[in-house]
Amino acid sequence: MLECSYRCRAIAVLVVSDVMAMAWGVIVTLLIGLVLSFADKALAYDVVEVPDGGSIVGRVSFIGPIPRLPALVVLKDREACAVAAAPQMLLVSADSGGVKNTVIALENITRGKAPLASQPSLENRDCMLIPRVQAVMAGTEIVVRNADPFLHTTRGRLPDSKQAFNLVFPRGTPEKEQKIRFPGVIAVTCDTHTHMKAYILAFEHPYFTVTDAHGQFEIAQVPPGVYRVQAWHEGWNIVEYDKESHPKFEEPYTMSAEVTVPPGQITYVEFRLSARE
Repeated sequence: MLECSYRCRAIAVLVVSDVMAMAWGVIVTLLIGLVLSFADKALAYDVVEVPDGGSIVGRVSFIGPIPRLPALVVLKDREACAVAAAPQMLLVSADSGGVKNTVIALENITRGKAPLASQPSLENRDCMLIPRVQAVMAGTEIVVRNADPFLHTTRGRLPDSKQAFNLVFPRGTPEKEQKIRFPGVIAVTCDTHTHMKAYILAFEHPYFTVTDAHGQFEIAQVPPGVYRVQAWHEGWNIVEYDKESHPKFEEPYTMSAEVTVPPGQITYVEFRLSARE
């Protein structure tokens, strides 16, 4: 019986050891799979020479009566934040009818020019987030700073309400770098000043831009081919206020157009934005 007891224990130890080895094997396999998966995602866009690239040039214009938007409700630091009450959700040029802050991007492009080397920034200034709208490549580190003499809490959220970042800036806090890890639309707000809003659109490629004050844009060094160009503009009507007094806006406006880019040529495309009925 004593001999059997030792033998049984030895067998049990061997069985447990085998199970542990199998478990570690499964874990290692899963980890390798995750690493390869992330590597595949990191290599979703290939940088190549574009010697015969063309350009996509265009304009976003507003059609119909331009909505008169009410001033934003400023609840904190009202005197210092007075300038921020002016609505920035829809900026239409009085001269040209062009629409500022529309993001223009190509869809499903996986190879082409290198990303820009410049580092984007987001600044809390005069109780506004500047720039209001910007586009970056996923994986980019942006510089976030507070130029105001009081507290700002800069929080970014993805459409599913998942938090992208949360940066606290007491008065005099040095600037911080924040990596934009995933593609998508990030809505940026301030927990301290609920009227503040900005948008960061992140893409897996560098073929994007934001329209200027006259609604004009250009995307250069595009490999010859057929593409779908997408335009995105934030919604400007306030639907309601949440329990923390943040304004909730209508859904963004999106438009798209198919274009053909010949080698070394300029292709023109125009988008027309109008209010929802």
